[in-house]
Amino acid sequence: MTLEAGRNDHAPLPLPAATEGQQRLTADQHEERLQTMYQQTGTTMGQFLEWRHKVILMFWTAIGLMFAITSWLFKEEVGGLWIAGPVFAGAVIAGMCTYLDRRNGMIIESAYKTAQELEMLLARPTLDMRGRFQ
Repeated sequence: MTLEAGRNDHAPLPLPAATEGQQRLTADQHEERLQTMYQQTGTTMGQFLEWRHKVILMFWTAIGLMFAITSWLFKEEVGGLWIAGPVFAGAVIAGMCTYLDRRNGMIIESAYKTAQELEMLLARPTLDMRGRFQ
């Protein structure tokens, strides 16, 4: 099946005809499914973005505390070994936060792709996962 020339790609595609044993969705049911998908996706993405914000906040808090403690120890003229402790701890915490942020970014990207595929299935029910007409 090919698209007609000049057809608006943003116009909703017709709902597929019901096959044996299936009921055809009404437009209201179709809209309800899309709305539910968007709400669930928004809730999930909100949770991941909140977690990402906490990780980034922990990163900058660790860096700030490392500088504050190190400068205080430096002003107190404490030996070099004592100054190395907060620097090492700050570096370890910052490294862990960086890893967590990268991993969280990968999860968010994967969730966006999954939501996009799900949207294609729900918004254009006449297309398969690869965008071809069934």
